Amino acid sequence: MINILITKSEKELKKIEAVKNIRIDIIPFPAIKTIPLDFDIKTEDFDIFVFTSVNAVKYFFEKIEPERLEGKQIIAVGDKTKAELEKIGFKNIKTPQIQSSEGLLELLSNRNYKDKKIALPRAKKGIDLLIKNLDNVTLIPVYETVLNIPENVDKVKEMFEKKLVDFAVFTSPSNVENFLKIFEKGLDYLKQTKVVPIGKTTGKKLKSLGIEPFFVPEKPSIENIIKEIISSA
Repeated sequence: MINILITKSEKELKKIEAVKNIRIDIIPFPAIKTIPLDFDIKTEDFDIFVFTSVNAVKYFFEKIEPERLEGKQIIAVGDKTKAELEKIGFKNIKTPQIQSSEGLLELLSNRNYKDKKIALPRAKKGIDLLIKNLDNVTLIPVYETVLNIPENVDKVKEMFEKKLVDFAVFTSPSNVENFLKIFEKGLDYLKQTKVVPIGKTTGKKLKSLGIEPFFVPEKPSIENIIKEIISSA
């Protein structure tokens, strides 16, 4: 049995078919929780709306009617976010060739977008790659992430102490930061296990702490990570 810690809630993980594989035991450990923020936006002031997460879609459209984006170009960072937008009714959603912040920057740096006004609904704190490099991007904070102490924190600590966690999967840089806030010996725990980031941005966060990822999936999804873990075992 392969013990895999994933920084998502049990409710979120139950929706993922790959976690039901009998060869693995999943340990949910959501180290962040999301809180909606009050915001206002004149949608008519923007030509393009860029969504970088499922949460950004969720919290933006809790306050804004989808009809207000009629005729606007919609861009999603990847397949999961695109699928969430399609559920609302959007079509012709563009995604970057490389599904990451770097991929979005490459896409939006194209001269076709130079004179376009771009709205970026996302978390209050996040990767500022687009904001720092593109003058025509406006940040719209629609939610924030805060520290969450999971109920199974003592059990997880015991598992790390006994070296029973085979893989630790991190789904965002914030989850990495909060994991280290929760566990005094968090860095030691990560150095003794195989650590997998959801994508390149989270991978960079781990590397900045001296943690070399076991691998970084080509497409950022829990399904792909689990398949690769099983094939490597």
